[in-house]
Amino acid sequence: MSHSRTINVYSNKAKALTLAQNDLINFNMADVLSYCRNELVWSLARLGYYLFAISALLTGGLTAYLLAPIGSYIFFGRWNFIPYLKFFPKIMKQGYWFVGLMIRNPGNVSLFEIGLSDPPMSGPDRNEIRISKQWEYSDKDCTDCTMCCKKLNCPLVASNGNCLSYNTFFWRYFLCGRFPQNQKQIDFYECRKWAVRYN
Repeated sequence: MSHSRTINVYSNKAKALTLAQNDLINFNMADVLSYCRNELVWSLARLGYYLFAISALLTGGLTAYLLAPIGSYIFFGRWNFIPYLKFFPKIMKQGYWFVGLMIRNPGNVSLFEIGLSDPPMSGPDRNEIRISKQWEYSDKDCTDCTMCCKKLNCPLVASNGNCLSYNTFFWRYFLCGRFPQNQKQIDFYECRKWAVRYN
């Protein structure tokens, strides 16, 4: 192989390597930008919810009724609020109870802690949480277990035990969709289904 041909081969390899590195950088940058955009959306969504909830509590529920379609969408996944108005007083009562719970025992905050930019979820992080060895049913089945709902006297549970808020904004962005996150939550809610993977 001639000297000039050798130089050309190495030059072509260097160019190919540089192009591959550029593609990798561009791909990674696209991923980073996409994730940052998602984090911004998740943060703004939660801030919007907190603004709605705090204003409703501070006005004795007036804001909740004035913005009833938004509240209906948050908790029930429907903009048509008429069928759900009867639940609004129960949700307000629960909101005041929740604030009282945090004031009486600030340690309870850790049971409900969620980062502002955490992604919405419809199940626990299976890298951290596994099905308990004592669980006799399928992974997707909770049977009749509503311990967490009963513990908090949740107003979003129907008389037949079904969750009226299942997979809605509230369910996915807050504790329900990502439950459980840690052993403390499992113990507090006396959950039979889940266990921390690395215990």
